[in-house]
Amino acid sequence: MSGSFATEATVRSAAYQNALHALDAGVEVYPVACPRLAPLIQAGDVFSVETQDAVRGYVAPLKEAGVDTVILGCTHYPLVTPMLRRLLGPAVSLVNSAEEIAREVGEILVRKHLSSDVGREGDHRFLRNWRPERVP
Repeated sequence: MSGSFATEATVRSAAYQNALHALDAGVEVYPVACPRLAPLIQAGDVFSVETQDAVRGYVAPLKEAGVDTVILGCTHYPLVTPMLRRLLGPAVSLVNSAEEIAREVGEILVRKHLSSDVGREGDHRFLRNWRPERVP
């Protein structure tokens, strides 16, 4: 059985369950919404007692369900990976969704011949939404 840690919206959307069922209709997925976890991690102290208590509370149903794999469905969650490994035990695999998405995008680029070949220089542009601050 697999589990997932995700935001409440992601759990409600059943995104991970649907994606996994598309690959294997028989897979069981136990989703856990972690509404406190991202804000606690954003606060900066991933080792605080409050963060540890929250992680323990979110891990408990996954341990009870006997999951063997847990998908970390938020980019913040890998920051508490050492704690998750300790609480879930070495037999439980942790899947970093951000790393898996990056790997998959890389594979798609190679398949579609959109990636730079080794030894070939490429043109790279990185864009983001940004508005400069006005200086008085």
